[in-house]
This record gives sequence, structure tokens and C-alpha cells, in this order.
Amino acid sequence: MALAAYLPELGITHLDLSENKIGMTGAKVLANSTGFASVVCLDLRDNPILKSGRAALAASPYKTALNVINLGGERVDKAEAKELRKAFGNGVKVMIRA
Repeated sequence: MALAAYLPELGITHLDLSENKIGMTGAKVLANSTGFASVVCLDLRDNPILKSGRAALAASPYKTALNVINLGGERVDKAEAKELRKAFGNGVKVMIRA
């Protein structure tokens, strides 16, 4: 996920990483990258990011510009879905697979 550091420099605001298998580690790297602050739309569907990767993204202090996040692919139970929506906030469209 070296790309994460260059997102602002490249002017990337819409990031489609669907089916790229970034995994839990890649999700955590992105969540901890200041480059995540420029991302408005993030598509991570069909990535095995697991619960800890989703939680890291939801807790990221750099998710400030985010309007849409697609976490579809892995099934998410109702309790986690509720937690994710709350963590991302009302202004963010969170797409998950329940």
C-alpha cells in the first residue's frame, strides 16, 4: 500500500481497490496514512480485510473527506454493521454485505 502516501500528491479522491486483495494489513496501512484524508470515495469490495481492517478504517482520524465506502464482499453481522455506520458517521454512505 505504498500508494497511500502519494494520494494527495496525485490528486486522487476516488480510489477503487476492489478485488485487489489488499487484505487486513493494507486496510490498516491506508487507515493510518495521511493520504487517506484526500479520499472521498473508497471501494474495497471483494477484499479480505476482515473485521480488524474494517475497524481500523472506521477509527481512522484521516477519514475526514470520505463520503462513500464500499466494504462489500465479506459478510458483516448486524452488530458490526451498526458499529461501522456509527463510526463512519451520518455523512458517509457505508456499503456492506449483511
